[in-house]
Amino acid sequence: MMPSHARNNTHRPAVHRRLAGGTVLVAMAIGGGACSSSAGTEASDTLASVSSVASTVPVSAVARTPIEFTRENFDVANFDENSIAINNRYFPLIPGARHEYEGSTVEDGKTLLHRVTFTVTNLTKKINGVDSVVIWESDFSEGELQEDELTFFAQDKTGNVWHMGQYSELWENGEYTAGRTWLPGYPTGAVAGIMMKADPRPNTPDWSEGFAPPPYFWTDRARVRATDEETTVPTGTYKGVLVVEEYNEEETTAIQLKYYAPDHGVVRVGWDGTDQGKEMLVLVHSEQLSAEKLEAASKSALELETRALVHSMAGPAVKRK
Repeated sequence: MMPSHARNNTHRPAVHRRLAGGTVLVAMAIGGGACSSSAGTEASDTLASVSSVASTVPVSAVARTPIEFTRENFDVANFDENSIAINNRYFPLIPGARHEYEGSTVEDGKTLLHRVTFTVTNLTKKINGVDSVVIWESDFSEGELQEDELTFFAQDKTGNVWHMGQYSELWENGEYTAGRTWLPGYPTGAVAGIMMKADPRPNTPDWSEGFAPPPYFWTDRARVRATDEETTVPTGTYKGVLVVEEYNEEETTAIQLKYYAPDHGVVRVGWDGTDQGKEMLVLVHSEQLSAEKLEAASKSALELETRALVHSMAGPAVKRK
């Protein structure tokens, strides 16, 4: 999930940046993502459940700043025709997979209910010569849509999952307010990054999840905090969990924690250090969409794609063959 973008200075976090712990249940980008008022009681039950286990999640404030910010060496020759067959152990992206996360964020001193949906569409998009999977992610705060996003991923021949850019829309009171795109080379200086390593290990260097200069301000980075952990969320107890720290280059002590369960992906999002948003999410539902539901989800993603083409230089997304 991937889904979070939690602190990129332009919008709320999403799953592969959200998804994305403290002892208090507060506050995502799988990737890549509160319930409506009609589901308030269910949301409260979910939050209470998460709160009861939050204190069991190890937390230690981190204040480590890498000596040098490096970029990943993207080379189209490292990809083949299987780039959309993303089967990375910790971040598999199977068409039709849909994950729903619930939790909270803190804004202006208030704790707000937060919900994120993360859907692997049946669309692909060729970016810098590489076929990439299209993810549709929606972010809701107190039941209202705040952000809709398309994110693009591709897997290289060694098993690394690359973040190939994204298109994000901001929404307010049910109306579209703004949208922007970054892809490798657009804006000038933007480069792809790695969302998940083929073989992530502790005590190894951090890595770039992609870079986009102003006006997008994407400088997210990641490093492994722990492996073989166990965590419990509403969908069950997961073992062999990989815990990844994410942060950006401007706020290296504002940490987002993402918990990846083997063969599933993100199951929990937490926070550490000086993160002001204090976002926390847990996986509450996963399903494999029917052909009809997948078609409807991909149609919704294409509606975003149509607007995204105004901002980007890449060609349109197409149905997976």
